[in-house]
Amino acid sequence: MKDSDMPDDATPSPRVLRLSLNSPRSVRGTLARLARMRVRGELDSLTFRDVVYGISTILAYDKHIADLRTEERLEAIEKALLAKESSDV
Repeated sequence: MKDSDMPDDATPSPRVLRLSLNSPRSVRGTLARLARMRVRGELDSLTFRDVVYGISTILAYDKHIADLRTEERLEAIEKALLAKESSDV
């Protein structure tokens, strides 16, 4: 049912969505599936927007964690290089 077909006071029936968020590849597949559902009118705009926002938040958090790990590794490498330089002198 399309959004324009629903009366203003009608509440859409709840729909169970299976969201596969285990890996970046599965997230891309989930987003593509949601987009196709939205285009076909199977998913209302509000639900689509909310789910995509939630997924974006999860991905941003994952990226932040990955950036922190990269920064920790870089600091360890820099510390090791400084230690080696000071022992060589």
